Amino acid sequence: MHMSPHRYSSRKQAKKSLFWSLGIAATLSLVLMLGFFGCSGNNTPLQSSSQTGDNQQIKDNVIPGQYIVVLKSTKQIGRGVAAKVSPQYVASIAEGVGAKAERVYTTVLHGFSAKLTDDEYKALLNNPAVDYIEPDRPVHMIAQTVPWGITAVKAQAAHARGVKGAGVKVGVIDTGIDHAHPDLAANYAGGIDYVNGDNDPMDDNGHGTHVSGTIAAIDNTIGVLGVAPAAKLYGIKVLDANGSGTFSNVIAGIDWAAANGMNVVNMSLGASVGTSGLQTACDNAYAAGVVICAAAGNDYGGPVSYPAKYSSTIAVSAVDQNNNLAFFSNKGPEVEVTAPGVGIYSTYFGGRYATLDGTSMATPHAAGVCALIWSTGQFNTAAAVRNQLTSTATDLGPAGRDNNFGYGLVNADAATAGAPPANQPPVANANGPYSGTVGNPVSFSSAGSNDPDGSITAYSWDFGDGATSTAANPTHTYSAAGTYTVTLTVTDNQG
Repeated sequence: MHMSPHRYSSRKQAKKSLFWSLGIAATLSLVLMLGFFGCSGNNTPLQSSSQTGDNQQIKDNVIPGQYIVVLKSTKQIGRGVAAKVSPQYVASIAEGVGAKAERVYTTVLHGFSAKLTDDEYKALLNNPAVDYIEPDRPVHMIAQTVPWGITAVKAQAAHARGVKGAGVKVGVIDTGIDHAHPDLAANYAGGIDYVNGDNDPMDDNGHGTHVSGTIAAIDNTIGVLGVAPAAKLYGIKVLDANGSGTFSNVIAGIDWAAANGMNVVNMSLGASVGTSGLQTACDNAYAAGVVICAAAGNDYGGPVSYPAKYSSTIAVSAVDQNNNLAFFSNKGPEVEVTAPGVGIYSTYFGGRYATLDGTSMATPHAAGVCALIWSTGQFNTAAAVRNQLTSTATDLGPAGRDNNFGYGLVNADAATAGAPPANQPPVANANGPYSGTVGNPVSFSSAGSNDPDGSITAYSWDFGDGATSTAANPTHTYSAAGTYTVTLTVTDNQG
């Protein structure tokens, strides 16, 4: 008998796998075992040793009157001597001074935890069996951090409606992506490296990884949360380890993005002058259906950089937590929207996290909101997505569009407010176990399959021997003994 491999169900389809095991006894009975779907876990991210605050696991405070008492016999663990002690013996040490052991440790260390009075504490310190006593301390899980920018653009309100960017492809034209990062790996879908001439856009600078986390860091229990945590990320590496690159590579990156069906492109890069080739690339990509978000630049109020200056791109300025224009942000009539760009905490290369400033950090907030808009299915052109982004922005500064904030602060909540709830996947139930004999039909049932927000409109059975059926409750006859994987796929009324 075999265990079923873990399988993933798509958003619109659900599968359940089963195993047939055909016995060799005279009856040649068929036995079916039910398989299960599984999902991948997430590893705790590496973090810089200089980071504190949200990365700190144990606080400096102690729990008054509560202690951990460690016995001297602990030193013998691992030496083949006294590997374990009896819990009764450990508890007796506490009882000897009138205390009660709350937790008893007998394997990885010898000792106990207890609430102790001053007298009990002193008595235990004088006990020759006790090695040391330390205060008990509270410990907290390393929770996922929601950066202030995510809150400022009201991304979580969209998430609560099920709008998370699913099905949207976002190209990050930058220094690459640390696609092994535990907060990004599940959303990384591929890319290209124009710096080293290969298909592995691994980040060796950190900038592109930081941008990527703001766009689509996954919604898990670690690290940070992205604006569009279900969007797919594509790394398009055009900048080297020093953050430098050429327009020729940027153009190649835009070309790749359009050719590979990106819905949104983020360019947190720029220069003080442009080229006709770069403008043509941006214009044609936009005409082909790619929404392009580009950083306004960090020249302390200088004119908007290229390619953000082009009319085919969305130029993004940066604001601080008080919605003031960041002191470093460029401005001008080309600015279309603004987004958080000061003190932005996000993913960083090497599996780490970092806090950075810049219009580079603001731009991915806008790109993420564009991904959310795309994912609603209500806006089918780049121009429509762009209009929805700008028309729902929260106006800042003078009424209407201005040189500092454009149409205002991007607002994911307002931009997706009219979106219908996200389609919930149907549930496939192939039932079982089943039994039968070779040469005789076996009846299968999909009873129990259901769709939480609609109805099942199609069934697809794969019997593992090359035969299939689209009936809800089919029969099938096996002609030979063996082990077969039987798969049921159901599709709902939303496709």
